Amino acid sequence: MPYARDNHQENVMELQQYLRTISRFRNNIPLIIPDGVFGPETTDTVKAFQAAYNLPQTGIVDEATWDAIYREYLQVAAETAQPVCVQAYPSPDFMVGPGASGEKVYFLQLMLISLGNHFHNIPPVTLTGRYDNGTEAAVKKLQEKSGLPETGSVDNFTWNSIARAYNIFSKPTYPIAAK
Repeated sequence: MPYARDNHQENVMELQQYLRTISRFRNNIPLIIPDGVFGPETTDTVKAFQAAYNLPQTGIVDEATWDAIYREYLQVAAETAQPVCVQAYPSPDFMVGPGASGEKVYFLQLMLISLGNHFHNIPPVTLTGRYDNGTEAAVKKLQEKSGLPETGSVDNFTWNSIARAYNIFSKPTYPIAAK
């Protein structure tokens, strides 16, 4: 499916995540920070990818460009044993908040704990898989720092903000890895 400036945020985010992974291991592709916006940075990165892979340099992700990006992403992932991204949020309208439990809360708490190790103004979080008071306080602090409404619940925008901060500031470890 071709992607252009008017496509859905989650599709653009997926594209940007693939390009970011590729750019970490291919010096001719600029490093991009996934934000879900198909703006000038994404256009320039797509053009650089197209130039490097002998595709027309349009900055638009048509079917040929998408296929090449995806193939290269899979190649980089295989070469570097990088895990393939898992989209944890099922839809843009999904929300997690106080009283919730399960794997999404567990993932959220892992990111909050890691960010708390880098930033002392983030309240401590305990890894329980239950959306408790500590989780809510940490989410509110990150919402405040990100300029988002301080609801204490995690919607798609809050999740993406926390995930971006985690990707930028944390060096994740993968305790379980397939070899």
